[in-house]
Amino acid sequence: MDGATTRNRNRRGQGELLRREIIDAALRMLNELGDDEALSLRAVTREVGIAATSVYIHFADRDELVFAALEQSTLDLLRDLEQAEDSAGDDPVRRLRARLLFLGSWTRDYA
Repeated sequence: MDGATTRNRNRRGQGELLRREIIDAALRMLNELGDDEALSLRAVTREVGIAATSVYIHFADRDELVFAALEQSTLDLLRDLEQAEDSAGDDPVRRLRARLLFLGSWTRDYA
């Protein structure tokens, strides 16, 4: 991205939406950078289109943001894994197969 993004402000009481936008931006950037040490809060705030100080409402520092991003990534993985397994019905063998196929494709795509 070559400049600041403009974004619409969330309505009052929707701070969790901004928190999620910040985490999503951090995850995208971590995927691109491949190294959490290269991630900066300023770059994340530019990506989201918010003032640099706005990130501190949700995260004390860069490490807390990185931890939240990793935690969200894990929760998303577990949710997707459960959905893959649930789509296989009640047969335990089909559920295990669906789980293994999902994990295999996830590993290929993200590892």
